[in-house]
Amino acid sequence: MNSRSRKFTHDTEDGLVVSEAIRLGRRKWFAHHWGPQLDGGTTTTTLRQANAYLTESFQQMFPEHQCTERCRRNMSNLSKQGKP
Repeated sequence: MNSRSRKFTHDTEDGLVVSEAIRLGRRKWFAHHWGPQLDGGTTTTTLRQANAYLTESFQQMFPEHQCTERCRRNMSNLSKQGKP
């Protein structure tokens, strides 16, 4: 069974902000936002939780954000072991 990891780059008023779910090990994910004025995140036990955190927290930090041509959404297929 494959999982889908999200990685977004958004062109915000604070500069480019990247959001990504990174697998740290079995049942451990780091949902991470970083940019010129931002570097933080949270650890979750599932990819689904990490993706939900990324979406919800970004919307809370940048509620007025409208995507431009500089915004990117990349989806990665990850196997159960976290390998592409």
